[in-house]
Amino acid sequence: MKKLFIWPGLVNEQIVKDLLTDFEVDMISDSKINNSYVKNKNILVFIKEDFKEEITSYLNKNSFLVFYLKKTNEFEKYQNHNIHFVQAPIHANKLLYLVKNYFKNNIENFNDIKLFGETIRNINNEKFCFVTNLERLIILELIKNKSISREYFLENILGLKKNIETKTIESHLTRIRKKFLQIESKTQIFSKGDQFFLSS
Repeated sequence: MKKLFIWPGLVNEQIVKDLLTDFEVDMISDSKINNSYVKNKNILVFIKEDFKEEITSYLNKNSFLVFYLKKTNEFEKYQNHNIHFVQAPIHANKLLYLVKNYFKNNIENFNDIKLFGETIRNINNEKFCFVTNLERLIILELIKNKSISREYFLENILGLKKNIETKTIESHLTRIRKKFLQIESKTQIFSKGDQFFLSS
């Protein structure tokens, strides 16, 4: 079960816990936001109109989903690939959908890389670049399965017949390898026969 840190602000803590039963929820107070165990975590924030000073130093290190009450331009300076803002009011089911998609399905770590939304980041040096939906899917499949056969790649990822002759797989993997190099990741994609692997 994925752990999710909640900075409740405006909402009742028990309501949030009852809603997010798919997550291991840990409530954090203003005084706990500076604790080291909160670094590099997934944080759901409920605020009225602006960030408190304590939280701003972690915006580039944590994955934030922020629900805010009052419309303001204050958030524009914080907007980046690690943080997403949603204006209240919002229906409970819509909140649950957003949280699941943003935290549960949207983030994956492997070795020194963090796959987050449309970006891939080196967690050691903070360098990142954008990936396509297909590149993201390929990386996720490699992380999940450790090894992918050419047949599986063609049929389940590219939607092609397994007996078709194509260099499409190699082309996609080459682009992903270049992006790993771009962010100076030690993670590598290699092949052996008709199998493809992800390794550090």
